[in-house]
Amino acid sequence: QFTIDDIIAQGDLVALRWTATGTHEAELMGIPATGLSTTTTGINIMRFNDDGMVVEEWSTWDVLGLLQQLGAVPADREEYVWGEPTSITGDPGNPQANTVKVISYTEEVWNYKRVTQLEATNSPDILVHNPMLLGQPLDIDRYRDATEGFIANMPDLNVEFHHLIAEGDIVAGHYTTSGTHLPSGKKIAFDGVTWYRFADDKIVETWWMYDAYGMMQQIMAPAEYSPDGQWICAAPTPLGSLIITGYWEAANEDGSQLIGQWKQINGFPLLTDLYPEIDVTEFAGEQAVKIAPNTYAMSMNIYYAKKPGPNVTEIVGIGLMSATFEVLGPDAIQGQGTVAYYLASQDADQDGFPDEGEEAQLCIPWGWTCKRPVMAPGCVPAPTE
Repeated sequence: QFTIDDIIAQGDLVALRWTATGTHEAELMGIPATGLSTTTTGINIMRFNDDGMVVEEWSTWDVLGLLQQLGAVPADREEYVWGEPTSITGDPGNPQANTVKVISYTEEVWNYKRVTQLEATNSPDILVHNPMLLGQPLDIDRYRDATEGFIANMPDLNVEFHHLIAEGDIVAGHYTTSGTHLPSGKKIAFDGVTWYRFADDKIVETWWMYDAYGMMQQIMAPAEYSPDGQWICAAPTPLGSLIITGYWEAANEDGSQLIGQWKQINGFPLLTDLYPEIDVTEFAGEQAVKIAPNTYAMSMNIYYAKKPGPNVTEIVGIGLMSATFEVLGPDAIQGQGTVAYYLASQDADQDGFPDEGEEAQLCIPWGWTCKRPVMAPGCVPAPTE
């Protein structure tokens, strides 16, 4: 059962603050039915088109609180409601001027870390509703302490607004908070909506709803390691290990796409039955895409060639690798995949790929491990008599 606690609109946007109650009678988010009664709070923003239809929606709700009530996550609080509202009333002010005050408060207190400016915009009698904090609603002193604590843990914190909706004495701000969680060193980002109520030119009451569960998931996620840089890899075979060296480097800003360049060091008689005249093995088109924390899907073309004469190289075979690899730490990678092997004659148009419909001559699984090159210690000759 959803109850709308408050609702405002401006232009094509509508914001509503709500409370939902219900009984967990069937599987929910992978959690079997518990029969438990739950209470959940949230804030939604909807954008409407000219026909009165919702075309876009942003929903921020207390996922962490619901999981705690269902026993899926350890609980650290007893209440999951907004809390009783304050009785403070006064001149609601102008919606546009109130919006400017919300922006000013956010810049001064959160982005510039001037917590002493909190009283410049907020009433000394403010009541702060945040179901994700213990003992809420908070008064001005506990609000200041909570703000300082948040900033101390994210000293480079930055808040960026996406939507601001104002009507009457209310402003609802939808934003993304980003920064570095100092204790873990993790870069995190999470969305939220804060509901501000004004009276006599001051914020007298706020309701906070942000993705606390997503924030905790990012903080507690395994450490991320970058695959950028040089590597030396060993791929074991029944006849010994292939040694391959090369590098990965980021192809985009967030490092989720990689390009590489690799070279086989040892000439090894692996595919003599299929390619009896191999003189050269070349790698090309090395690329990888991040599919999970520290995990990448990669592809690579391998060309097997012979040298019938000076400055002449003739391709005799093509290998197409499909694989995944995991960055185990700052200096270790482990990978596994398969290579499909084709004859050069299966590339009739000579575009470097087997022609459509051609079947691989062989398909061999591979596994490998990689380490970063290390600076070898100098060799000191033994003293002679």
